[in-house]
Amino acid sequence: MEKTANSNLETLVEDNDLLKLTKWADSVMESEGRRYLEEVPRASHLTDDSSLDIDYYVRHRIETVWRIWLTAKIDAIALAHMVVEDYESARQWSRYVADELDHDKMFLRDLVEHGVSIDEVRATPPFQSTLSMLQDIEQNMNSLGALPAVAYALFVEWNAERFSEKAVVKATANLSNQHVVGAKRHVMFDLEERHLPMILDISQRLLSKRGESTDTLERLVRSIAAHFRAYFTELDADDSCRAVV
Repeated sequence: MEKTANSNLETLVEDNDLLKLTKWADSVMESEGRRYLEEVPRASHLTDDSSLDIDYYVRHRIETVWRIWLTAKIDAIALAHMVVEDYESARQWSRYVADELDHDKMFLRDLVEHGVSIDEVRATPPFQSTLSMLQDIEQNMNSLGALPAVAYALFVEWNAERFSEKAVVKATANLSNQHVVGAKRHVMFDLEERHLPMILDISQRLLSKRGESTDTLERLVRSIAAHFRAYFTELDADDSCRAVV
């Protein structure tokens, strides 16, 4: 009976910590969202009521594929760290990254509807802001283990849960259902697999195991947010949506 009572108490403590982390994440991400709207040209273009700039949208989808390809490496490095840091988190993370490895297919499928082949995507260099972000994440992992990669996942999954469906609705209205089959599937997949709650749970476990405060995670999340502001600024200034091959 004592063991069961202690187990229940530990569960309550863990649930309370996770609730606090979820509220913390909402606060940090909402503040970054306000800064994004203030600083980035056409910040809400993918979700607002304006007519969709098709070149902007297509180039964004190309970069989405590149981010999936490029983050596969840091996800794998993070898994190696996590096996040592917290094996239970590694179990969850391995399922998450296995899912992410296939998500490029969803967006590549939609790009074909725009006449963009996988060879054209590969011939289109990723933006410098994307490369810089991945370089920073990998460097931070040298001292912080898996946490920087998890911070990236937290940033993208939080935003995906709140804005991806709106982007799909706008793209559908301006294009067609056929142009968003993959994007729509991606939205539903993330929700059904509960990716954001999974990442929040992994974040809470790693912070606890490493003895780190949310200050460390906040610094990582805000750095990633700055890279995304730089990315969307680059995207807005870009004159072409694809490479010529």
